[in-house]
Amino acid sequence: MSTVQESTFQPVLMTTEQREANLYRYEDFSSKTPVPCGTGTTTLDEVEEGQIGYILEADGDAEMTVTIDHTVYSGEASDDAASLHWSISDAKAGEVYDLYIPYLLQGAGDVQIYTEMQVTCDTPSESGTNISDSMLLAFVESDGFDYLGGSYVGTGYGYWQNAYGTFTEAEAGSVQMIDYMLLCEHDSSYDVYIDNLAISKAGASDADLLTAYDFYSGTSMATPFVMGAVGVIAGMYPEMNASGKTLLLSCTRYSEDLAGKVATNGVLDLPYLANPNPIVTDVWLDADRAVLVLTGSQLTQMQFTVNGDATVITLQT
Repeated sequence: MSTVQESTFQPVLMTTEQREANLYRYEDFSSKTPVPCGTGTTTLDEVEEGQIGYILEADGDAEMTVTIDHTVYSGEASDDAASLHWSISDAKAGEVYDLYIPYLLQGAGDVQIYTEMQVTCDTPSESGTNISDSMLLAFVESDGFDYLGGSYVGTGYGYWQNAYGTFTEAEAGSVQMIDYMLLCEHDSSYDVYIDNLAISKAGASDADLLTAYDFYSGTSMATPFVMGAVGVIAGMYPEMNASGKTLLLSCTRYSEDLAGKVATNGVLDLPYLANPNPIVTDVWLDADRAVLVLTGSQLTQMQFTVNGDATVITLQT
C-alpha cells in the first residue's frame, strides 16, 4: 500500500523564492511554542521568534488548551514536523469557541489566506465520517471580519481539509487576526489540528499560487497518480516490461522532507524522463576500491565526480 501526498506548500508548487516574494507569513508550526497574547501584559510584540501567539475566546465553559503536536501532521509525522493542537474538552451544544492567531499586516491591498485543518470529536455519527458541527475560518480586523471558508467536523477519524479565501483592501499597519471558529451542535470534546497556515503579502502578484493546488492523501489518490505515470512511460518505451520499474523510480525530484523516508528520497516527477536519475542498487568494498552499482537508462550521458575528481564509469549489461 502506498500513499502520495502533494501539498500547496511543497517547493515544486511554490519555490522558496516565490514563497519569500509572495508570503508575508508561513507557519508549518515546526519547533514553535504557542503563547497567549493580547491578554494581560502579553502583547503581540512580545511574542518571540519560534513562538506562535494566540487568543482564546469562548461562549461556553469548556476547558481549552493550545499545544504543538508532533504525531498528527498533514505530511508524514516526524520530530521536525508539527501541527497546532487546539483541544476543547466537554463542550456543550450551542456553544461557540474561537482561536485567534494575530499578526501585523505590513501593507495595504488584497490578502490571501490558506490553511489546512483537521477536526475530530467524540460524538458518533451514522456515517462515521461527518457530523453537522462546523469549523469556520475568518479574517478579522477592527471594523469586522470576512468569512473565508470552513469545513465539517470529522468523527471517529480525522482527515485534512483546505480552507482559504481573499480579504480585499486590507488596512496596513494594524494587528489583524485569523479566526478559527468552532460551532458546536453536540455535547462533545473536540481536537482541532492546524497546519500550513499561509498569509500572502498584500497585493502579491502570484498570491493565487496559494490555492492553485489542493492537498490529497491516500491510496485513492496514489493509485491513479502512479498508474498515470506508468502509462506515460509505457507510451514512450513500448518495448519495456515490468522490469522497467527502475525507470519509474528514477523519475524523482529530490525532497529534503522525504530524504531517508522513502527509497528514492524524492517525489515522482515525470519531466525527469528526459534525464532520469540513477538508482543505487548495491554497494560493496572490493580490495582497494569501493564499488557502487547504479541502474538507469541515461548513465551513458551522465558525468560523475568524487571529491571533485572525474570518475571513470564501467558499464555492465
